[in-house]
Amino acid sequence: YLDRDSALAAQNNYTSKAVQLVAGGPFVSQQFKPTDIRKQLGVGIGGPIIKDKLFFFLAADRFYHYFPAVGVSQNPGLFFAAPSAQLPTGFTCPGGASPITSVNDPNFALDSQACTLQTQAGLPSYSVAAADFNSGLAGLNSMLGQGPRYADQTIYFPKIDWQINPHNHASFEVNRLRFSAPGGQQTNATAIYNLQSFGNIYVKDSWGVAKLDSYVTSNISNEVRYQYGRDFNLGHNMTPSPYENTALLNTPTYTNPNGIPPAVFITNGFNFGTPTFYNRPAYPDERRWQMSDTVQWTRGNHSLKFGLDYIHTTDLSENLTTIFGSYNYGNTGSTNAITQYLTDYYLSQNVATASQANHYTSYGQGFGPLGFNFTTTDYAGFAQDEWKIAPRLSLTLGIRYEFEQLPTPQLPNPLVSQTMTFPSDKNNIAPRVGFAYDLFGSGRTVVRGGYGIFNARLINSTIYNALAQTGLATGQSVITLSASQAGAPVFPRLIGTLGTRPAPTVIYFDPNFKLPQIHEEDLNIEQSIGWNTVFTVSWLASLGRELPNYLDVNLPSATTIQYTVVNNGLAVPLPNGAIATTAFYGYQSSPTAGAVPTPPDQGRPNTLFSSMTDVFSGVNTNYEALVASIEHRMSHNLQFQAN
Repeated sequence: YLDRDSALAAQNNYTSKAVQLVAGGPFVSQQFKPTDIRKQLGVGIGGPIIKDKLFFFLAADRFYHYFPAVGVSQNPGLFFAAPSAQLPTGFTCPGGASPITSVNDPNFALDSQACTLQTQAGLPSYSVAAADFNSGLAGLNSMLGQGPRYADQTIYFPKIDWQINPHNHASFEVNRLRFSAPGGQQTNATAIYNLQSFGNIYVKDSWGVAKLDSYVTSNISNEVRYQYGRDFNLGHNMTPSPYENTALLNTPTYTNPNGIPPAVFITNGFNFGTPTFYNRPAYPDERRWQMSDTVQWTRGNHSLKFGLDYIHTTDLSENLTTIFGSYNYGNTGSTNAITQYLTDYYLSQNVATASQANHYTSYGQGFGPLGFNFTTTDYAGFAQDEWKIAPRLSLTLGIRYEFEQLPTPQLPNPLVSQTMTFPSDKNNIAPRVGFAYDLFGSGRTVVRGGYGIFNARLINSTIYNALAQTGLATGQSVITLSASQAGAPVFPRLIGTLGTRPAPTVIYFDPNFKLPQIHEEDLNIEQSIGWNTVFTVSWLASLGRELPNYLDVNLPSATTIQYTVVNNGLAVPLPNGAIATTAFYGYQSSPTAGAVPTPPDQGRPNTLFSSMTDVFSGVNTNYEALVASIEHRMSHNLQFQAN
């Protein structure tokens, strides 16, 4: 049993938080010790069921972690400051007869935001706007602070060993893991999330292995193994907060049909609602069974091994990004994102003004099937010979072949021929060789070396993306609209049905795609220098070949855009007024200040689609290392090692 409690631990001098000691006063940094409690306990018991014949073992383990979540603002000084209840005597909002400025109004930065809220939301007076601004901030603040968060995991591991007879031994084992973490998707001590937006996460893993070891003859043995396993991961939203219920779900003008709030992102504020990557009913629900057989044969100076391996994997992945919608509020000119959000919030609360709640920067929503179910099959075979050529020289020779059979495309798009087929790489032959040589026959100087090719599989998450996003209307797509674009909703509504569909994304495998490879090489010299001490020099190399990469092949033609540096007197590399020139791939022409940009797909070579991602085998990596080490084995009460 292990109990680790932060109350018994030392203070971390680098852990601090911003606090306001006096209402309306400045924020100061204050050290604090986050609560963190971990408890782990386990038990194991084993013994004979039938003496010398049948044995059991059972282990159980539980891990409990309590680490409260702290929701914070990205910019507390800006986010928690408030406008004045009244403007300075004799002054008006900007645009009036005697407008406030940074000279005549010490709180101009925030008072001007209340003025903007008054104008945009059509409020009757500045005092009403300021009160609404402060009330709106209070509502947002109600979602921040500290809240409960914990993780709980249990593992059970039973095993049976059966000595069937002198030549055959069987074993059966099961591992069952259950993990739940309400609010545990975000694991940092603090995060710019509403406490009810941290996300619940659950894991259910179970696997069992049955193995039979047999001595066929005195020099031939065989191991046959069967495994079945399930890896089930899921995550979903937390219970909406009272504020989310009022602002997003059940407003006076709109009732959310899902009962699950959209995501809201406020620049320099925080995120609330449902994270765009939730809900995940199955991510993944993977079921795998495997059969393998290995034969070992000792003959003279040879120790030979042969084996076959078969793995059948079924994956159900259900994860449609932004399925519940998302609103993004950014700073626009002199109006900050908080003001833009509060404008939409107050407009949405009134039937007469709800249709004007469109001051957000962008809106996103996912459409299409929730997920896909597909199967992959892996085949492998190998042969290996450990050969004692001479008393001073041993050699290891091996070869392995692997083939990963991918599923058939489920949504092939005739307009993109690459989506019609998936790769079938059948050239994965991997030779391996190693040697050890006693250089002088004294056993004091040994040279060892080896080389081998190791093939990796294409991970199923990449396969899933190529299955789901082929550019068809029946596939998955996430649309992004600015508030001024046709079809964009007003806050906090969702798009009910997808009308004119924006250009969709496409992900496909390159026709020449190959499975990734790693070439491993090493060479070392080991020299005994006496006194139970050995000095070793090693050269190591790991060379990646045909590694996957992802390239948008439907980018618009590059245009040149220039930026003027304004450094505000800071000691930065570029002087004030310097011109920075860069290539720009966003739109048909370089955007100008205040202009509404053309939708990104308009400037693409293929205007039927937005991004067209080619998954290709185009990356090589090289890693090399030289290592020197000296090690003295325990003798005369002394042991040491240095590298």
